[in-house]
Amino acid sequence: MSRQTLLTSDAFAEFHTHCETEAIELAMLEDLYEGDLTTEAIIPKAHRSKGIIRAKSDGVIAGVRVMTRIFFHVEKSDVY
Repeated sequence: MSRQTLLTSDAFAEFHTHCETEAIELAMLEDLYEGDLTTEAIIPKAHRSKGIIRAKSDGVIAGVRVMTRIFFHVEKSDVY
């Protein structure tokens, strides 16, 4: 076996979660500083939306776990 240390599955999962969190926060910060000009121009600041995601047929939806984390992050924030 080489001297290279292999990540355990728990360590990899923790690292993966950390990377996702960083990516979500960086994406949110991008709009914080400069804002989203189109959104600001057409949607009132106090507006709140609800939505339903519906599939026309059976399939695989990619990114549900990350999407859930994003919505949780946005919901607990006073900024968004």
